[in-house]
Amino acid sequence: MRSQSSLLAAFTRWLGFDEAGAAQAARLALAAWLAFSIAALLHVQNAYWAAMPIWVVAQPSRGLLLERALYRLLGTLLGALAGFMVLTQDSSLLQLILLAAVIAMCAGMTHLLRGTSAYAWLMAGMTAAVVVIPSALSPQDSWALALARVECTLIGVLAVTLVLWLFTPKTRRGDFYRRARALAADAVDFAAQSLTGNTDPATELRILKALSDIDSAARPISAGSLRGYRNLRHIDQLLLASLNIMAAGQAMGSHLRPEAQAAAALARRLQQVAERLRSDEPAGSILPAPPENLPPRRLARLEQALEQLCQAAAQLAPAASPASAEAHAAPALVPDRDWRLALRTAATTGGAALACAFLAQAYPSQATELAILGVCIFSMLLGSMAQPQKHAPHMLLGVLAGVTGATLYRFTVQPHVDGMLELVVTLLPFLLVGGILRASRRFAVPAIDANMCFMLASQAGMPVASSGAIISSSLALLLGAGLVGCGFLLFPRTVQRALRLTTAAILGDIRTLMRDTNALSRERWLALAGRRILRLLAHMGTDTHSSTTPPAGLLSLLNLGQSIIDLHHLGQQPGHRAIYQEAIARLADFERQPQATAEFLLHLAEDSRDRWLTVTLQTLAHALLASRSTLLAQHPGVNSAH
Repeated sequence: MRSQSSLLAAFTRWLGFDEAGAAQAARLALAAWLAFSIAALLHVQNAYWAAMPIWVVAQPSRGLLLERALYRLLGTLLGALAGFMVLTQDSSLLQLILLAAVIAMCAGMTHLLRGTSAYAWLMAGMTAAVVVIPSALSPQDSWALALARVECTLIGVLAVTLVLWLFTPKTRRGDFYRRARALAADAVDFAAQSLTGNTDPATELRILKALSDIDSAARPISAGSLRGYRNLRHIDQLLLASLNIMAAGQAMGSHLRPEAQAAAALARRLQQVAERLRSDEPAGSILPAPPENLPPRRLARLEQALEQLCQAAAQLAPAASPASAEAHAAPALVPDRDWRLALRTAATTGGAALACAFLAQAYPSQATELAILGVCIFSMLLGSMAQPQKHAPHMLLGVLAGVTGATLYRFTVQPHVDGMLELVVTLLPFLLVGGILRASRRFAVPAIDANMCFMLASQAGMPVASSGAIISSSLALLLGAGLVGCGFLLFPRTVQRALRLTTAAILGDIRTLMRDTNALSRERWLALAGRRILRLLAHMGTDTHSSTTPPAGLLSLLNLGQSIIDLHHLGQQPGHRAIYQEAIARLADFERQPQATAEFLLHLAEDSRDRWLTVTLQTLAHALLASRSTLLAQHPGVNSAH
């Protein structure tokens, strides 16, 4: 008896399962069972759809649970409407071609929106596929199928919300805002250390990655709360100001080194600000007086960044007062819309759906229908992810487990089911196993696909099929998922590619600044470059097994653009025109010859009689030297001595 107990304990530890997990597994199974039972009792077509929302709508916090449920329903309604509009066309081939266009648009939208709102578009594309593909092959059932899909989603969403709501903890937004303020304090500390030359690349990278983590978590944390969504603007302002003050500290440190006393006084002032940011006080007057021995012009950027950071942090304090118009107008990061990845995702998912359209016309059957459905659904699901190749093995494992369980159910249980009571009772053990896997820490991710594919392939509540039909439909679903999963594994979205494209985009913005002085304002440049840096770090953070490291000198790229803007402004003054033209002409080849360009700029700075022009040229030169390896990485054939 003891040996059995110890074996069971070891198995549950290996599974990552505890008492809390057991309770959650029971709730998930109950919600799925209730949803299916209600849909079956109401004689809704394809009642097994009702249990499918349970496994993805369940979330770790109430706000996410509520929004996931609402967007699931909204996406289903939108997809059903789009599907029904597609089905108004007479030609089944035209219907499938239009479906491919809908899927492409919805898949692309998942990279133009963030948070749970992107989930609505994912569900819209999936629902359109579920409605159109069977109906294109059986036109007489089109409206009934679309209506059944909406009814099942509504039943499933209500079931999971009612069963899980009271047991799902509230979102701890206060802790998140406190963490964001503490991270802003770390950014100010970094700026203080930069003034005295006491920073290292590891500290810079740690803080930048933490800022990226805050950015990624902000929208899920804000879900289900009006105040949370109002504070999203202040989070974006805080992140941008933190990036700016870190870069400004580096820039000032590069030309304040000869003035050690002034640098130390300014560093102490920044450390005072950091201490106040770590407290929960409202920070109404958080800024101590600046050192008297530094001209205001040299402090302008640091002062402005510090003021904006403190203003945003004050809005995230526990006792924050309603934001003023000035607080709302402060610069913030641009929205995270990855157009390049959106277009790529739209092309791949739409192309896969289009290929399936021609396959459906050539080989119409239920097996073909399931294979096409698998291609459309799983290409959208994986395509919505930044690093789909990481999830593909989990998806393939889940699909294999779900289809295997469904095949077992159809061969051993379904033929013996006689009546509604037996149907709902015999399905419960399978749902309990699904709940246990979903609640375990080891198999939680593949369990989502396993449960979804079990319900889809089991055809629970449908008439008993022949052995040949069961095997062919199971193999077809496996084939559809396998083709998609293997495609993403063979042609992955590598971190190296994301790094290269993002760095190239930042350098493209810098080239735009050089060509056109009015192309980007100072605030727009910071907001755009800051967003690109955080997105790059977010991509890299999803690939824990990659040996690729972020490029050196990310903050220096910010200073590079800032200094070019300053140089343009100074070049408008008559006395600076000659030096300005020399500097701009030499900067034309800054990417291929960063070191030589920096040396030339430092030589120009020595010839300048204007202190501010000298500082600008020195800052520009130091930014080039600090980002030298990143610039040369874009031109691998260039001699590193340049």
